[in-house]
Amino acid sequence: METMQGIDTIHRTIETQKTVLILAKTRTCSVCNVAESRLEPILAKHPHVAAYRVYIEDEERFRGDALVFSVPTVIVYHEGREQLRESRFINTTKIERLLEMVK
Repeated sequence: METMQGIDTIHRTIETQKTVLILAKTRTCSVCNVAESRLEPILAKHPHVAAYRVYIEDEERFRGDALVFSVPTVIVYHEGREQLRESRFINTTKIERLLEMVK
């Protein structure tokens, strides 16, 4: 999972990539690190998904645009539209089912 910076880059990626998963987190959030490690095996099975982490303390505008009120937050976009949002308690089964459907 790569780190994405810059609101314009984030919006352009969501618009141009077919399926995008964004993990919104902070640098001091230990739960966020656990969530990221639980997402890694799922993402390995789905190479068609572009996955990025966004540190919301660096990207305040993304926090407002995407309505991220708590971390960790996982947002899955497909063809430029938000398809799924999971916050705090991340249901990885739900995420995996969606990624299977949008192959």
